[in-house]
Amino acid sequence: MVCCGFWMPLRKSQSREPPKNFKMKKDFQPSQNIRDIATIINELFPEILFRNIKTNAGGFWKPRLLAATAILWMINGETTIVVAFQSAFDILLAVMPGLGKTKASYQGFTGQLAKYQSQLMPIILPHLRNLTKSKLEKYWRIGKWIVVAADGSREALARNKNLQKSFAPSKKKRKKKSKAW
Repeated sequence: MVCCGFWMPLRKSQSREPPKNFKMKKDFQPSQNIRDIATIINELFPEILFRNIKTNAGGFWKPRLLAATAILWMINGETTIVVAFQSAFDILLAVMPGLGKTKASYQGFTGQLAKYQSQLMPIILPHLRNLTKSKLEKYWRIGKWIVVAADGSREALARNKNLQKSFAPSKKKRKKKSKAW
């Protein structure tokens, strides 16, 4: 997989080197992508936002790093959550050179995310809500309605009988089997 201008293996068995037939687009500028992602992370999660959260002095997972990893993990299109985490963390290593060549585990990340969730959510949600209102002011409301989300999944499905039958919710109720003693 290519991200931020470098090759990221999807599995441990893959080499860190891109395959021989791999060709980068001529107009692709990895340093610009890294700068863009860094700018977005800095705008979404400014350091001042997390100043009142107390952390362990020697701990690796600081609140801002947790939040940035979580958002990249969430929007990542990988096939499994562990691979998506590793991909998100690899992106952060490219974006935040101060992290060095640190290794992190999915289990450690989720453990720290669970630990700090109660402190992070009351800070991050209002900030993202205000950021959305200020950046997308003319799109915030349509008439008297606030736009929350749009789901195009039904439109993406062809309307033939076989597909509708396959993806339709089941109408059969399951019967509980009684235990015979």
